[in-house]
This record gives sequence, structure tokens and C-alpha cells, in this order.
Amino acid sequence: MDRFSETADLMTKAEPLRLLDLGERAIISDILAPRYRDGNLTFGDDVADFGSSGAGTIVATTDPAPTPVAWSYFEVDFFDWGWLLGALNLSDLAAAGADPMGLLTSFTLPRETLLSDFVRLLDGVDEVCRLVGTQVRGGNLKESPNAVCEATALGFVEGAPLSRLGAEEGDALYAFGDVGLFWSAVCAMEEDQPRLPHFREALTRPRPLVSIGRTLRVSGVAKACIDASDGIYAAMVGLTVDQGLGFVVEPDWIDLSPRAAGISSSLNVDPIRLALGFGNLELVCAADERFEYRLRQMATRSGVHLTKLGRVDKGVGLRIREGGRVGLLANFDNERFSEGSQFTAGMSAYRERLLGSRLIL
Repeated sequence: MDRFSETADLMTKAEPLRLLDLGERAIISDILAPRYRDGNLTFGDDVADFGSSGAGTIVATTDPAPTPVAWSYFEVDFFDWGWLLGALNLSDLAAAGADPMGLLTSFTLPRETLLSDFVRLLDGVDEVCRLVGTQVRGGNLKESPNAVCEATALGFVEGAPLSRLGAEEGDALYAFGDVGLFWSAVCAMEEDQPRLPHFREALTRPRPLVSIGRTLRVSGVAKACIDASDGIYAAMVGLTVDQGLGFVVEPDWIDLSPRAAGISSSLNVDPIRLALGFGNLELVCAADERFEYRLRQMATRSGVHLTKLGRVDKGVGLRIREGGRVGLLANFDNERFSEGSQFTAGMSAYRERLLGSRLIL
């Protein structure tokens, strides 16, 4: 069967399929991967690998940025949008352990856009680039009734980049970053808690963990790594279920970042739910548990929070240990082209699913 046969089969079904009928993962695995996968390169990672030379590997990623969630709670500041655009793309490079070479931006903006807003947009991109030692090197600008912000990030890896592939039965998954902070801030806003300054930062300044990604790659400790811009739930799927493995979440192992933990306690919200959602740009890696001490040293030296999520096995799907038994973890995915995602159902519907639906099936 050639690479287009399966696509043709899908397109000739009695009822025409929509992208919404497949979901992002099926679109990638059933449509894009057969078309574009090269036998020498991986497909579906956070970055595209352009092949190795004697010096190393050039990698690239491209992502749009949605309008910031914070604009629902605070005044609109285009700096937030620019920061988010840069951070999302740089976080993908971090997952590969790459050193950023630069960003190409593409802005499609209404002609009525204020110059001051455009400058703030550029300021946000530039600031997050400076944070990791890179800069914007070019791009595209055009007009349209609707505003769209996109970027392409280029990076360089000495040797082979980290990949989603590589986790093995018995490994543990570890998350670096502000686990639970984004959804702690959302809950605080929804519950009319005092609007402390760090709440805005939590919603608008996710940090791409480029130095952590580089350290993981150079150390050789991480077998696989993924960016959690779509949430830790999606990251766990990407490292295990998508690779034909299973995973058991261990709630007793998971601890939120310090600021998130305080909010979780005051609002009486289950910490595991706050941890599973999107928004924090954590890096999630698979590693042999023998190296846990080294991972914690890396986190401490970098001033980054680290939590252990659970253990990889050969079971079916994502499961969770609760009350002495292991059951199937409910779906908290924010998968694009799916009925329950933030992008399709809206932020309020996703919030209700994440915080109010059953945890275990």
C-alpha cells in the first residue's frame, strides 16, 4: 500500500470526514506522517530534524500563538501576545535540547492596528528571545481583517536532538517547570481572589526552558523529551501511548510548584487536575529512575521546579493510581480538532472538564 492509500480510503467513506472527526493526533499519524515521513528522519516531534553533518544538526519548528488567556482577566497588552509567540516556539527548541539560532516572525494584522500595539507586540517577542540569548532575524508582515501571529524558530544541536522516541518500560516521567501554576492562576481569577502581580505573570510569561533542554541532552540522562505547551496530559500521551507504551500516573509523587500549591490549597482544588492542564511550557522527559538525583540537581542549579509524574509500563493507555487501585485516567487532553478542546469548545468548557469531570474512569 503506497503512502496515499490510507488517505484515499478515509476520503471515500460514505460520510465525508471532517478534521474534527479525526482529531489532531489522527491527522498527524494517518494523513501527515505517511505523506512526509522519511526513513532516515523522525516525524511528529516538536521540531523538524534537517539531518546531521559533522558539526551537528539544524532543527526548526513553527507555531502560531493564540490570543493570551490573560486578556480575559486583565487589560489587553500586545506585549503578552508577542511573548507567548516567542515562548511557544522556543519551548519546542528546548524539547530538542537545541541552542536557538533565531526566529522568523509572520504578522497578519488589520490596517487599523495601532502603532503602539504593534511595537508592544515586537517588544514581547524580543524580550523572550533575549531571555534565551537569541533574536528575531526576519519574517513577514501583511494586512488582513483578522490578526494572526506566527513564527518559525531555528536551532542547532551538537550531535543528535532529543526526541519523543526512546522511553522504555520501567522509566519514570519527570516534569521541569511551574507545574500547575497556570491553572492555579485561572482558578484564582475565576474565584475573585486578590489579583496579585504574580497571577498576571503566571498567565502571560511562560518561560521556555532552553537551558534545561540543553542540559538534558548533553548529560545523556533523558531518553526522550517533549514540550508540554499542550499540557502535561498531552505530553504523557506523546512520550508513552503514542509510542505503543502505557503509563501509570502516581498522584502521591506529584507536587505543584510552590506558588501553585498555595493557591490549590486555598481553593480546595485537586492538585493533579491543575498539573494536567496546559499553559506552563514544562519540559517532560523519560529517564531511568536511577538518575533521579541528577535530574533534581539539574533543576536545583537552574532554579526550576521538578516533579515526578509516574512510571512507564506496557499497559494500555494512561492510567492513574487512586485509593489503592489503578484505573483509566479520564481524558483531559486539549487536542486540536477535537470536541472537548479549548479551541473547539471554548475555555470555559475545557475548564469544566479539567476541574469538574471524573478523574478516573
